[in-house]
Amino acid sequence: MKIRNLVLVLIIVIWGCNEIEQCQLEPNREGFTLGFFRSSDSTAYDSTGFTFITPGVTSDSIQSILPLDPLDTTITYIFGTDSTDYNLVLSYDVIYYLFSPDCDPSIRFFDLKVLSTNFDSVAVISDIVDEQIPTNFEIYL
Repeated sequence: MKIRNLVLVLIIVIWGCNEIEQCQLEPNREGFTLGFFRSSDSTAYDSTGFTFITPGVTSDSIQSILPLDPLDTTITYIFGTDSTDYNLVLSYDVIYYLFSPDCDPSIRFFDLKVLSTNFDSVAVISDIVDEQIPTNFEIYL
């Protein structure tokens, strides 16, 4: 009986000392995801021919996660090709969470909307940026 009580007390002590900070539980992704598709048959489009240009960022390939600015509510992306440049202008809302004074603030982007684009079409798959959502936009060209 004493051994069982001792084991129970040890389990309670270990459980109580093993605090998981709330900030470790909240995934924080600061950008959205997109996929490119052909308008003619909806098959995946190879985006390696694009040059990604946006203020402060230039890349020879499309990134899997495009950044959003937490200090603004609109952003313009330019995707360059040999023949033309495509633009995508988005609006979004931002909310900040502070789970604990020991944690950095967590940022949540939501209500993503396409304001303008010169792609054939853009489908909003999810208007919330979340680790569990693999694609926010599908771009057809």
